[in-house]
Amino acid sequence: MRQAHRQISRRQSGAASWQLADVDTLAVHYGVRPLDLLDGPTKACEALPAARRRTVRVKGAGW
Repeated sequence: MRQAHRQISRRQSGAASWQLADVDTLAVHYGVRPLDLLDGPTKACEALPAARRRTVRVKGAGW
């Protein structure tokens, strides 16, 4: 996308709008459908391929 950090931050916070081309680019990068990104962060994370997911450890859960 070749955009400045400030521009990305503004889009992530909702202060600036995303272009559909940017949504398509991000969807390809993350291996999800564009609609998954537009459906909110929970849906986007659930749609990530297993190889792109980060495992979260819960303190006291056996480690």
